[in-house]
Amino acid sequence: MLSQETKVGLFVLCGLVALVIVTFLLGDIHLEKRYKIKILFNDVSGLPEKAQVRRAGVVVGKVIDIELVDNKAQVVATIKKDVRIHRDARARIVSFGLVGTKYLEITAGSKKEPLLEEGDTIIGIDPVGIDTAVEEILLGVGDLVEEIRGIGGEEELGKSLRVFLDNIGDVTRKMNKALGPEGQELEETIKNLNQLSANIREITDGLNQESITSSLQKLDRSLDEIAEVAEKINRGEGVMGRLLTDEKMGEQIEQVVESLQESSEQAKKVLRRTSDFKTTWRYQLNYNVNDEKLRSDFGLFLIPGKERFYHFSVNNIGDSDSDNDSGEQRANSVTVNAGKNWGLFSLYGGVIRSSGGFGGAFWPVEDRIGIDAEVFHLSRKKPWLNTGARFRINDWCYLGINGEDILNQGTVNSSIGIVLR
Repeated sequence: MLSQETKVGLFVLCGLVALVIVTFLLGDIHLEKRYKIKILFNDVSGLPEKAQVRRAGVVVGKVIDIELVDNKAQVVATIKKDVRIHRDARARIVSFGLVGTKYLEITAGSKKEPLLEEGDTIIGIDPVGIDTAVEEILLGVGDLVEEIRGIGGEEELGKSLRVFLDNIGDVTRKMNKALGPEGQELEETIKNLNQLSANIREITDGLNQESITSSLQKLDRSLDEIAEVAEKINRGEGVMGRLLTDEKMGEQIEQVVESLQESSEQAKKVLRRTSDFKTTWRYQLNYNVNDEKLRSDFGLFLIPGKERFYHFSVNNIGDSDSDNDSGEQRANSVTVNAGKNWGLFSLYGGVIRSSGGFGGAFWPVEDRIGIDAEVFHLSRKKPWLNTGARFRINDWCYLGINGEDILNQGTVNSSIGIVLR
């Protein structure tokens, strides 16, 4: 008769074998021959390490690594052996839709150039899109705030902003005059045009010599008045004339535009500091084969860079009446961890299900199959040990199988998870 621990071990082993088989049947495991190429960019913000490589919209490869080389982002990609790419090919970062997942689009290049070989490098075309425009705007606002801080002192930025505000005030006052008493010539012109429209209506209503003569005289007077207003504008008289001929006012408007331009051009400093920060939400539904109950976990991963990560989650949400959740394995327990990645390995530690503990994970098949283990409730005679495996179907969904509390009673969970990045 097999012990409970042996049964759990065999079940986990069978699950691992099944995951490997499913991986090769459904997963993105490439057995065909491929060759590596390198693409250099100034900026690859938002491009994931496992992004697709496409040519003419067809998937021809995959990004396997992104690293910093001589102050440039070097993207390493594997390309199918039968896809021919020449040395003058160009690559650029493209998104699915407006805010979709980013991928690498690569051209074939010209046939007169030699073909790329293993390890060759080409130059990528840096992306310019909505994120760049937003970046410039936000950094311009940041620069404007810095200038406002200098208004009270003698700093050059404060002086520039005072001039900027004075220019806006001066332009506003002059425009307001156009709507006041000094804009009478503009009002008179509009009245004359209205009179001209009325005259034309009279002509069409009754076409007799007398009305035509009278209308032509009125039209002549209207044209004379329009010419007189135009002459005043040319001499710089009135508000309209000053707007068109006042050089000082033109310079002030130009200074306003230049100040706004300068603020916009400094936009790049704010988002650049946070361009590598990522967040991932994860929901996992677990099924316990022993008590035949469903439980949910919901968590958040904060990833400030390629190596470090922080994990916050609530486990066994809302379940409080099963044997596995009583005592040490509580419902609505909390997990708060800090961890670090070393390539395919990761280690973490902190609070696991409201108890101190630590764990680790290993992804041996290109981020598709993961094997993990964690230990907590260290104060018990036999700590709580969980170990299992996960199979990532795509970027947002995975399946898993997990043995829980293996050193004691031993239970088995199967799970499905949804990931939102």
